[in-house]
Amino acid sequence: MLFSTLTIALAFSSVLALPTTPNETHLEKRFTQLCGQWGTESEGGIYLFENNLWGISGATGSQCSQVYSLSGNVVGWGTTYSWSGNSGQVKSYTNLDLKVGLGMQLSSIGSIPSQWYWTYPYASSDLVADVSYDLWLSSSSTGTGSSSTSSYEM
Repeated sequence: MLFSTLTIALAFSSVLALPTTPNETHLEKRFTQLCGQWGTESEGGIYLFENNLWGISGATGSQCSQVYSLSGNVVGWGTTYSWSGNSGQVKSYTNLDLKVGLGMQLSSIGSIPSQWYWTYPYASSDLVADVSYDLWLSSSSTGTGSSSTSSYEM
């Protein structure tokens, strides 16, 4: 999980707007803010970004997640949340599922290079959180990530 808040401030002074012809090669993807249970968005055909309000029934609050950058196999996202009740229980999480290169035998994989970075830029002093990074491997080539067929969690 990665919990952070992305804030962008724009300052405008005198601006002259002239009509131009749109150039589609310069348009960037606008990522969707996911706030509902099971909200998903495909990222570059490589990943599925998911907002999961797993423990919402035992708490009051919300979580919203949004990808803000995608470059090759590097994905950056932010998650904001506000929960109360059931302080020892998981309320929600955001995850990124790899959707390509699956179905390989573990013996054929020489390495799984991976990195992550997270921060709480606006953490309150009474924050109760669990930040985890999981890799799920399966004994079946038809495994679907963290499911009943997942045999190994690293």
